[in-house]
Amino acid sequence: MKVVYVEWLDHSSHSSQVWRSKEEYKELKPATCRTIGFVVNEEKEFITIACTNHHIAETDDYEEENNFSGDMCILKSCITKLKEVKL
Repeated sequence: MKVVYVEWLDHSSHSSQVWRSKEEYKELKPATCRTIGFVVNEEKEFITIACTNHHIAETDDYEEENNFSGDMCILKSCITKLKEVKL
């Protein structure tokens, strides 16, 4: 099974705080995410990765080592880097 390293842009939002200034909204940017995992499905529009560990996302709200999630189906239009990993 092919193993890949993927970098992609993901949606982001502020925390649950209700009221924010216009300047704070202008500072909000997409999150840059990174994943290493097994390719379990690949279609024209997306790729599905099964991770042996976790994804890591960097946002303004979280430290890199504190922002994790599991397996992921990633839209290819969001991918900024895709590289096969040799084991």
